[in-house]
Amino acid sequence: PGLKEFQRMELEKNTVSNGLVERPIGSERLKPEDYPSLLFSFSASKRRLLHVKVAGSSWSEGIPIHDGGASGMVEIRNEGRGGNEGPSSDFLFQLSLTTQTKKGTHFKTEILTFRPRFVIVNKLDQTVHYRQMDTEGIYIVRPDHKTNFHWPNANCPNELCIRIVAEVEGTETTSMPYEWSGAFDISTLGESHIRLRSKEPEWPSCIVRIEVRNIGETLHVIFQAESSSIPPYRISNMTSLALLVNQAVQGYDQHVDLVPPNSSIPFAWD
Repeated sequence: PGLKEFQRMELEKNTVSNGLVERPIGSERLKPEDYPSLLFSFSASKRRLLHVKVAGSSWSEGIPIHDGGASGMVEIRNEGRGGNEGPSSDFLFQLSLTTQTKKGTHFKTEILTFRPRFVIVNKLDQTVHYRQMDTEGIYIVRPDHKTNFHWPNANCPNELCIRIVAEVEGTETTSMPYEWSGAFDISTLGESHIRLRSKEPEWPSCIVRIEVRNIGETLHVIFQAESSSIPPYRISNMTSLALLVNQAVQGYDQHVDLVPPNSSIPFAWD
């Protein structure tokens, strides 16, 4: 099965998967005893290599386990037969592996822990749609919620695109007033900004601050609102002529900003 089918199977089994199911920010953390665990040891006659898989995937490459354990990133793939989504997609699970040694009676036991590589955190006031670049599958994360993330297609760029969903006041329907953002990297720690262009005249453009933070060897990708009064850039036109500006990207010229004479506008990269 593909990624969506795997998520459905996880929900039906009601297993603890630390993020495949969207959860509120600040919700009670799971206790160590709530996580499924497995007692494991190597045969003395075999190499100390560990292989792991998830539902519908191939086995990962061998993970060397030495005295002192192991750490790093583990990649698990599904060898699909083409297409961007669904059961035939080549999804890519990236997991973080850490080792911990307990004190006391079990000091000789090394605890190998697998965690999601990425967690999407929405600190905006609106629901966010997100998808992998060059794929069609759309996923959502509601305001003040978080969910882990795995790449739906290993053959597409490992970059995200987002858009904000607006609720129509007094109804249960939603609208899509913003275009999809440009693609951005989520594997580098730090802050960046991206601008969401409005599709409707009454909606101004929106600047979103994206912070990638390492928490417990999991990269948390945090979406936050950026104040228009403190933008990442401000373009000032101190001339008597109006200026037109746009981002210089080959084949990308549909968005043009007008800077009137003796005025300034907030600016961020698309």
